[in-house]
Amino acid sequence: MKNEQFEELIIQYEPMIYSIMRSINVYQEQQDYYQLGLISLWKAHERHDYTKGAFAPFAYATIRGYMLAHLRKKVQLADRQPTIHYEMVNAPSYEHTYLEQEYLSPYLEGLSARELTYVMDHIVHGYSFRTMAHTYGVSEETVKAWGKTARKKLRAKKHLFKP
Repeated sequence: MKNEQFEELIIQYEPMIYSIMRSINVYQEQQDYYQLGLISLWKAHERHDYTKGAFAPFAYATIRGYMLAHLRKKVQLADRQPTIHYEMVNAPSYEHTYLEQEYLSPYLEGLSARELTYVMDHIVHGYSFRTMAHTYGVSEETVKAWGKTARKKLRAKKHLFKP
């Protein structure tokens, strides 16, 4: 495809790219997603077979697919390596923390670092999902996923709870 043809394609499908960005709630890194939209538009044009149908629906599906795949990769990376911000505001005393850990240790064995973070911050200290997500640099859904796996593991330890 020649440069002039692609520029015409950009003019024609630019509103579609922005529409897809809005539909998947891209409000940060808009330029990156716009560039990804242009790249996927190019790839859609290269791969499209005009005997199988119109280009617009194929372009829409291709652009949306590339953006969602990028978003998934970004979320997976954030899940694997959460950013931890240490704050000293409202930090519990050493003695208080030690007693909590001593009392809770039988229940917390076998939990991953993220699940332990969920239990201590949300269940013990009562922080909201939003606060935890902001503190650790992840989405609220990620924090909820930590909680889901933590609760599942804690339910398996029901025998430790005394009635």
